[in-house]
Amino acid sequence: MASAEGDRVTTVELFFDLAYVFGFTQVSRLMADEHSPIAIVQGLAILALLWWSWTAYSWLSNQAHADEGVVRSAMFVGMTAVFVVALVIPEAYHDRSGGLSGPLVFVAAYLVARFTHLAVYVMASVGDTAARREGRKDCGVGIDNGRCTCEDPAGGVRPHPDHSDRDGHGLP
Repeated sequence: MASAEGDRVTTVELFFDLAYVFGFTQVSRLMADEHSPIAIVQGLAILALLWWSWTAYSWLSNQAHADEGVVRSAMFVGMTAVFVVALVIPEAYHDRSGGLSGPLVFVAAYLVARFTHLAVYVMASVGDTAARREGRKDCGVGIDNGRCTCEDPAGGVRPHPDHSDRDGHGLP
């Protein structure tokens, strides 16, 4: 079921946001533990990944009710994955001895969160061309009528440079 203007935030969305808040505090901890330009860049990279993921899930919950059906299940899977990401942020670049590899767990959990979002977004956008276009922008790469597309820095989606446009003209 699609969300309508004026729908209220659900409890699921609030708990989901708390997983991101924990992640953001872990980024602060990561940058505070080591005072160097590299640590700041590393923290900003993780912050960008978290922000990109959070805005994608926010967009999804604006398109479909986050507390109903498969979207609810996806929100819980995504929330769990983001929480795991947040837990291993201190080990995202430098693995501590013992246990699983921190960087590997970070990447695996992040990919679970992103692919869960992508799968549900595709299901939610069936028959909605505008939503699919926005989903491609969010992912950066997509397939449009059998052609590979890539995100234009100006914010639009255009055919991959190796492919021609609909009029048969190659792109510079």
